[in-house]
Amino acid sequence: MLLLPQPAKLMIMNLFCIVPFYNEAAYLPACIESLLAQADQDFHVVFVNNASTDDSARIVAERIKDVAGATLINEPQKGTGSAADSGFRYAIAHGATHIARTDADCVADPTWIAEIKWSFGRGTELIWGKLGYRHDDLPVHLKDRVLFPLAIMMSDVYGNLKWRGPQYQSAYRMGGGNNMAITADLYNQAGGFPRKPLDEQDDDVALFDAARKLTSQARRCKNVKSYISLRRTRKHGYIKTMLYYWDRKYTPKEVDVR
Repeated sequence: MLLLPQPAKLMIMNLFCIVPFYNEAAYLPACIESLLAQADQDFHVVFVNNASTDDSARIVAERIKDVAGATLINEPQKGTGSAADSGFRYAIAHGATHIARTDADCVADPTWIAEIKWSFGRGTELIWGKLGYRHDDLPVHLKDRVLFPLAIMMSDVYGNLKWRGPQYQSAYRMGGGNNMAITADLYNQAGGFPRKPLDEQDDDVALFDAARKLTSQARRCKNVKSYISLRRTRKHGYIKTMLYYWDRKYTPKEVDVR
């Protein structure tokens, strides 16, 4: 069997994973379990409590003792951008050279960390992971198997039409904060996630837009897999969900779902 080289092992890499959360008591246990199940356990985790009012913080506080190098911090300012930015800057202040992010309603593939390191080892500076959906929290219907990848494809087309030009060194790729990674240096150069409420600006889109202007080493990595809940498409449908992420052409009443 042909073994692929592992260039990441030649790098001095201090990888942190950031998990922002707001009222995710129902989803955090599965997220934590997926991090405990990583084949490569050489990483740190920073959970960021974004002023949760449920049992989320208690669940994390009780479980982080089982997660090597795990930390729980608080960010009172509303918004995923603020929570994620606080986590990233905490990681950088504590020696992170590379930083990954997933969300509290996501389950990371067991090879997630290993594949992120491998991609960084190739010289990648910004990683878009493959966007997939969970099979364990809600029933998966035939329409999900068709509409979910179709929505990703359409978002790619829309993004390439809207965010293009000579100012960009890397092509647009549909990606999400639930499955991405970036070098600490590029994060600082790009200005980080904007510290704004979710209903004002997509924090991940803003960061990706700034980062693509600074590097040609941004890649979509299909083997970097983290799976998100389908709860939003279940509640609002695929069309309204896409319209929300496409410049807030539709806004649900509870935009505070973080």
